[in-house]
Amino acid sequence: LGLPGPTRGDRRGGERETVEPVPASEAPRARAGAVSIPRTPTTPTGVVERVQRVYSARLKRCYERRLAEVPSLRGRVELSFDLEGGVVAYAAVSDNETGDEGLATCIERSTDRWRFDADAAGAFVLPMVFEPG
Repeated sequence: LGLPGPTRGDRRGGERETVEPVPASEAPRARAGAVSIPRTPTTPTGVVERVQRVYSARLKRCYERRLAEVPSLRGRVELSFDLEGGVVAYAAVSDNETGDEGLATCIERSTDRWRFDADAAGAFVLPMVFEPG
């Protein structure tokens, strides 16, 4: 055997290629990002506080994944969502100054698991500002 490292063979039976590991110092690093959720007069304080306290980490992960691919990514995103019985019944990014559809999709999908008090209901608009950390 005695090969210098992991190898990858050509499925057609060609020569094998040596795959060298990338030193940790040269591996791409994930950039830290920050998300802020400003209060607005139209969004009840309890909804904003719940999102900031419980769900902002998920929003930040969405941003950091995209930031790793698009290092200049930053901007304001507005999420519109409807609550029925404390559960998000509908969510869509209604304004996306970043222009990044991947970020918008991740944010929308993250709302599937958001839960609020059982009596929480109504239509909400939640502005978020994403910036590299």
